[in-house]
Amino acid sequence: MSAQRNDPPVLEVHGSRTGNCLRVTVALEELGLPYTVRRVDLRGGEQRRAPFLTLNPHGHVPVLVDRSDPDHPLTIARSNASLLHLCGLRPGILLPVGDPRSLALVFERFFYFVTDAIAPNFSAFYLTVTGASPEAAGRLSARSLAAIGAADRFLATSPYMAGTQYSLADLVAVTIVQASRDEVAWADHPRLASWFEEVRNRPAVLRGMQAFDVPPGE
Repeated sequence: MSAQRNDPPVLEVHGSRTGNCLRVTVALEELGLPYTVRRVDLRGGEQRRAPFLTLNPHGHVPVLVDRSDPDHPLTIARSNASLLHLCGLRPGILLPVGDPRSLALVFERFFYFVTDAIAPNFSAFYLTVTGASPEAAGRLSARSLAAIGAADRFLATSPYMAGTQYSLADLVAVTIVQASRDEVAWADHPRLASWFEEVRNRPAVLRGMQAFDVPPGE
């Protein structure tokens, strides 16, 4: 739920409509944490200018700023670190508590999507936009799609990626599947198709995916 104008901006997300940024806003929505979006104009190069570089010297988005302690605001410049920090603010919603085995499974599937699906997809995108190596980009894209398709097996015995409850694993999965949906061989992965149809229509997912679409000043 994006913060209303009269709400204190305790949590701020500086970013744009990229997969890494959307994962953070979807998490905020799923956790029910009020937040403010600070949009960064990537095409205009805002991420390379001094005001933004004070938040993240590497010039990457998203940046999460937690001002719950006004005297010592916490700035997190990595999306996955931001996700884990937010989960810690509302324990038991996206990460199970009191069950180490269930937690380990969620982390296993979380890192599967982060490393096997999202990372090669990001690298393929970079190589494509820079024109550095179309052949390598194609191979990386194919690797990402293969990882997405292989995730169908996670759903063989449970409705969600890491068990009977929606978790952080589903959150990261739905964002990369959404980005690659036109290339997924859905007929070959019926369980994945059913899961995706349900999860992408969760109210929190829909709101989080639209977080950077709000016109300025609203």
